[in-house]
Formats: sequence, structure tokens, C-alpha cells
Amino acid sequence: MGEMIYNFLNSSRIVLPLAVVCIISFVFFVVYALSILGSACIYSAIILFVAMNIFTQFTYTVTSNVVIFTNSIRLVFAAFFLSADIAVLVLRKLR
Repeated sequence: MGEMIYNFLNSSRIVLPLAVVCIISFVFFVVYALSILGSACIYSAIILFVAMNIFTQFTYTVTSNVVIFTNSIRLVFAAFFLSADIAVLVLRKLR
């Protein structure tokens, strides 16, 4: 499992798709989150906290290579924004 994650994060082909996912997720976050920002941000902040704690467990590996570092940061931010977007969509359906 660790080798698969290493290969995923070390792939230079992942840099652009992760950047696109981050940008699209951020745009959706800004557009949708303005209406139900409070609740959605709480859920996404929890995801960000968990993701950053997982990220720090592999600090030496992540900082040893620029591509891995870039992909790791973008993956954490993509997880944050996607969780916020999903939370906003779910909360909109519930309210």
C-alpha cells in the first residue's frame, strides 16, 4: 500500500490533474459555500485536520522529492475542497 501511494505521489503525470481538481474544487467551494458556509466548513476542517496529520507522518518522504511534495499538498487541498463541496451539496439537499 505504501509503495502504491509513493508511486502515485511521485508520478509527474499526476501534477496537472491534481492542480485541475484543486482549482475546480475551489471554484465550487466559493460558489456553493457562500450559502451554507458555517456547517460545511466545520466538516471540511475536520477532513483537513485528518489529512494534514496523515501528511505529517510521511514528512521525510514527502520533502525528499519536489514532485511528491507538490502532489501531496495538492492532494490534501483537493480532499479539503471536495469534502467541503460534498458537505455543501448534502446540506443543501437537507435544508
